[in-house]
Amino acid sequence: MCRIVIVLFLFVGNISFGQIKSSVDVLGGINVSFRIIDDNGSAVEMVRNETETPKSNYHLGFNFNLRIASKVNLKTGLRLASLGYKTQERVLTFSTGEMTRIQFFYDYLFLEIPVTLRYEFSNDNTLKPFVEMGISPTYYATNRVVKIQDEEEETTYERNPSNTGFKTFHLTGNVAVGLNYYLSEETCLFFQFNYKHHLTNLVNTDFKEHLWSYGGELGIRRSISE
Repeated sequence: MCRIVIVLFLFVGNISFGQIKSSVDVLGGINVSFRIIDDNGSAVEMVRNETETPKSNYHLGFNFNLRIASKVNLKTGLRLASLGYKTQERVLTFSTGEMTRIQFFYDYLFLEIPVTLRYEFSNDNTLKPFVEMGISPTYYATNRVVKIQDEEEETTYERNPSNTGFKTFHLTGNVAVGLNYYLSEETCLFFQFNYKHHLTNLVNTDFKEHLWSYGGELGIRRSISE
């Protein structure tokens, strides 16, 4: 992972001081995420589908853009992305007659390096709609589990989830549509709707689990070379 990041920055450094137009983005976004599971209709699959639901997550980071044609840009960068899901609130009754309310929130934190092509539809100097498509090599960083029981919250971080054989490296597919709004020739704001889907299985087992998310992203872009 460190070697990939070093190569990325060397590549960006070379294009930034060349004759090709390049730019940098700072961005953040809110997403709704969940997972698709398939265990041939097992009891575990049925219980999880009945008790787990989507939840809100986030991503933030920066991009480097390289214009490779009049309407086409190559985008890469680095971002922190949170994906996960939550359980429904359950009421548990003990043999003593006492009851407790409990709910869990699961967050998987990833480092992503997007490799994306962006096509801009308009030659307008102010508004430019666009579409993006690409893949992101993705590195698992950690996971966060929040347990809320009777209004008391407990948060734990685990480097390795309880699933045996959890994969460290993943590949994510990304698609997006959005709009660039140019404040000047060098600076623009952008907003986009995006969808991402983990192409690799979450764990190294026959139990199939793929994370996905959709949501919005807002950022600012600044030209750094002509």
